[in-house]
Amino acid sequence: MYYRHDDWHSLQGAEVQVWRGATLLRTGVIDAATEDSTIAWIAADANDRRWLVDKASGFQLKISTNQLILRSLTG
Repeated sequence: MYYRHDDWHSLQGAEVQVWRGATLLRTGVIDAATEDSTIAWIAADANDRRWLVDKASGFQLKISTNQLILRSLTG
């Protein structure tokens, strides 16, 4: 299960889903995020280039329960 997470800055290095409205656009790893969590960059992978997403444009980031648990264990 995936949950919306608004503190993008705390998710750096986590695998997330990128949504806009009811549409899943991409799954990827957060490469960087601004301290105020308004902008994040999704890392490039084999299929896609590095991608900037911002809250003002309606993007949402969702993280899985497993990723939340892993992040809490690794600090």
